[in-house]
Amino acid sequence: MFTRRQIWKVLCAGIVLIGSNSTLRLSYGAELREPIRLSSENGILDLLMIAKASPIYSLPSAPIGWVYEICKRPQDGSEACPQKSSRPNLYGGTLLHLQKGDILRIHLVNDLPPVPDSEHASEPGHEFLELNPTNLHTHGMLVAPRRPTESNPTYGDNIFVLTFNSLNGKPAVSPHMHSDIRYDFTDYEIKIPASHPSGLFWFHPHAHGISLNQITAGLSGIITVGDLSDYVCKDRACSSLVSQIRERHMILKDTQLPPSGKIQTPEDSDFCAGAGMTVRRGKAPAMAKIIVMRAVRIIPAASGL
Repeated sequence: MFTRRQIWKVLCAGIVLIGSNSTLRLSYGAELREPIRLSSENGILDLLMIAKASPIYSLPSAPIGWVYEICKRPQDGSEACPQKSSRPNLYGGTLLHLQKGDILRIHLVNDLPPVPDSEHASEPGHEFLELNPTNLHTHGMLVAPRRPTESNPTYGDNIFVLTFNSLNGKPAVSPHMHSDIRYDFTDYEIKIPASHPSGLFWFHPHAHGISLNQITAGLSGIITVGDLSDYVCKDRACSSLVSQIRERHMILKDTQLPPSGKIQTPEDSDFCAGAGMTVRRGKAPAMAKIIVMRAVRIIPAASGL
């Protein structure tokens, strides 16, 4: 048994819990770092978002996952983000901070590799899924799913568009695509209504038949609209107090890493049943990070959570 003092000491420091069937071992974890944060300016957040393969340095042996590299859109129109670190924590996700009435503009680039183990690609008419097309969805947000027009060639939050990486090849035409087909990039312009509720949301791919692979491999991030005090407080005194609280964000991802050291996509629902596995969620043995803060917003950005 732990004493009350020991429990508080562990919780206040932040811990990693590693459990097996009958034992519990405590070890101190690394400091919880905030996700990369990009905020709107003058009512606009204009981004370059690149979906690509990248090492995940926070996992054992740094396996290759799929991540979003996101930055403010370069003024020269290039499709590369400035490198600020030799090991950016892209798997940790990016936080897009918006206000009611803002416009979110995203130039989405598909730089993903083919995915030969796509389960649905073996189904008749779905062979195009091996080429790993992608798109974008702002999960939980009340925004319009626009299609392009002559006056505005961008998309809203529309999941019926697929962006292929032309380096992976051109897909055969199939009635199962049921989407607009684009190559290499797609431009989105998403208007946040002035009446939109404040809160915590997330973005991820929503390409039917392949989104499970892409989310499991790491493609997701956080969206916040407004401020914490918008839905926690009812008066100025509370808002003033909440504004002084250190706000933290945590994104929960469900990535399965078998002994081979290669991230497993698609997700295997029986993955946790094997002996000797160390995973991020599921039955024991399992590992989870716990940290206590005064204000923590957590988003479950995983297909199985």
